[in-house]
Amino acid sequence: MRGSRKGIISLPIRLMLSFVIISLMVPPVMGLVDSIHEDMGAQELSSIAEGLRAQIDKVGSKSPGFRSIYEMDIPSGSHLEIGEEGLTIVLFIEDRKVGTVICNHTVVGDRTVLYGDTLLELVSTGDGVAVREL
Repeated sequence: MRGSRKGIISLPIRLMLSFVIISLMVPPVMGLVDSIHEDMGAQELSSIAEGLRAQIDKVGSKSPGFRSIYEMDIPSGSHLEIGEEGLTIVLFIEDRKVGTVICNHTVVGDRTVLYGDTLLELVSTGDGVAVREL
């Protein structure tokens, strides 16, 4: 049986090329995983903001003086801002704006920033809906 030196020499080269290819693929794959994670967080936050928008629109369609209590849980590292522009709920993840939800009824009063587990009182006024954190 005669051995060939060709196989012995080519094995380390193949292993080295395999490791180079794998090391070049790791950063893009990790970036893709991070991007998917951020998209899932933005989708969850958007769903929470849509629920709040629906509640604001429900209260705004009632007569002045109508009150409603609304509870929501905003994921950590995220927050919502309402009342700045009157008709919008702005979504933030780690102080980076990721979206905006537009309401059908104006939110009156000062800008409100909502974090974590939040209990809100929504009151229908003649001008729109007042949102107050309890």
